[in-house]
Amino acid sequence: LLFLVEGLARQPFDPAATPPVVPTLLVGGQDDPMARGIDAVAAHVPDARVLRVPGDHVTALHGEDFRAAAFDFLGIGH
Repeated sequence: LLFLVEGLARQPFDPAATPPVVPTLLVGGQDDPMARGIDAVAAHVPDARVLRVPGDHVTALHGEDFRAAAFDFLGIGH
């Protein structure tokens, strides 16, 4: 999450500048126009996975699919 916050603070975000060196899950809403470039970002991040969940930029984060993906990625039972 720290990398996420630091990345959001930079404009424009350059995923190639300092990519995470840990497994990374990139999640975007299926109806989120801001997530269109998620595959290009993932191409710059070693060991990245991309997942699209139902919803737009806001509702995707509140859905059960996002929650389940985050818990699964973190290895937390839900």
